[in-house]
Parts: sequence; structure tokens; C-alpha cells
Amino acid sequence: MKNMKIKRFLAITLAVCMAIPSFPAQAKAAGSEPAQRAGSASVPDPFYEFTFDNVTEEGAGTVENEGNGGEASASIDGSKEGLGVFYDEERASKVLNLPGGDTNGATEGRLTLPDNMFQSVTNAGFAFSFWINIDESTGSYSRIFSGTVNGQNSDNGGGNWDAPEFAFVAGGGDYVTTVVNSDKSVNTRLTWDSVFARGQWQHVTLSVSPAAYDVYLDGVKTETHVVNNYADLDTLLAKLFADDAAELKKYVKC
Repeated sequence: MKNMKIKRFLAITLAVCMAIPSFPAQAKAAGSEPAQRAGSASVPDPFYEFTFDNVTEEGAGTVENEGNGGEASASIDGSKEGLGVFYDEERASKVLNLPGGDTNGATEGRLTLPDNMFQSVTNAGFAFSFWINIDESTGSYSRIFSGTVNGQNSDNGGGNWDAPEFAFVAGGGDYVTTVVNSDKSVNTRLTWDSVFARGQWQHVTLSVSPAAYDVYLDGVKTETHVVNNYADLDTLLAKLFADDAAELKKYVKC
């Protein structure tokens, strides 16, 4: 993963209904977010919310949950030069810079989210929303988010793409989303009609429920398509949300 800046708003919303026709065009963020479309549903308060205005450490540090999911914290990990929080004039707030590095390298910058973030998900689904500015040199297969069963997106400490994982990547290659369930019986990869921008701030929302996997970039829904020879969305979503989302809850490391 190359340099990635995350704005002051980074949130996961869990245990709320997002699978509705009037799903908001974007999740709510303080500051310069796109205007919410007329007639759309109000955005629920986030279960997890991590902002950076109160983070003072340079380099690694801890960020406390500001959402309604209770006491939890995320950690800024790594040691590469450039890692840390700084004030961004364009966003008029502090942002987190994450310098890239080798897959699973000890020095690369990363924001490690709390374990078991999906534990409160129900069949109503969940949404994940954030502001991001991806360096123009970032490769297509740099992970933006990764929820894994064993940690380090691998069965044995490597960087395998067929390991049990719920992830999305910088895009521009053969896929943007990859989901492999815990026993590898379901493996899905999705392309998006629009992918993550480079060198500019962008607001991203993913809404996932038993009925849909929806993506919004700067408030505009982008269509998704299953890559040939991979499991279709109906099969994937049925697997993730069966038995009170038992499979989804196995992605304990984010």
C-alpha cells in the first residue's frame, strides 16, 4: 500500500437497516461532505467512529471510538517515515497519513481497527464510510480495508489473495472487492464501474445486507459486477448473513 490519507471521519455503522430503496447517497460526515439527496433516508449514528483531531502523537498512536458502540480504540501502527496525523488545509481538519510498504511489512502504515467489529451485525446489514485521498503512485492491488479470519490476510502469515478475507482494494485492475469465506467454499471478486480516485479527496460508502452490496463514491452509486468464474452475489450474501451473520462475524481482525 502506498501513501493513503484518511480524513477526520472514518466510521463503520453496524446493526442498522441499510437495505432500503431510499438508502442515503452518502454517509454523514462533519465538514464538506456532499449534500444529502432529497427524499433519502437519514443516516444512523455510527457504531464505530474514529476521527483524528484529538490525536497529537507523531507516528504510531491510539484513536478512541467516538461512536455509540461503546469503549473501543483503533491503533495507528507502523514506523515508516511520514506516518502520523497532520493538519490538511483542503479538509480543514487533521488527517492520518499511512505510508505504504511491502505486504504485511512491519514498517508500513496502517490503522488497526478493533477486533470483532462485525459482532453486532444483524440481518439488517451494515455500512462502512470514510474520506480518503490515495497517492497517485498507489498500485491497483493495495488493500484499503481488510477484515480477516486469522489476521494478516493469510492462512500462514503471507499475503495470499485466496486466504479468508473481506476486503476492497485501490482498484483499476481485475477487481476492487474480494471476499473469501472462512472455509474457502465461497470466493467472490467484484469490479466497480467507478474505482477509487487518485490524488484527490473522495467520500466512499459501502452498504452490505442480505439483499445487496452497494457502493457510493462522492454520493453517486456505482454499479458492481461479479468477475467471471467467481461466486455470484446472491450466493455470497446468503453465506455471509446465514445464522445471524455467523460467517461475517468470523472476520475478527480488521
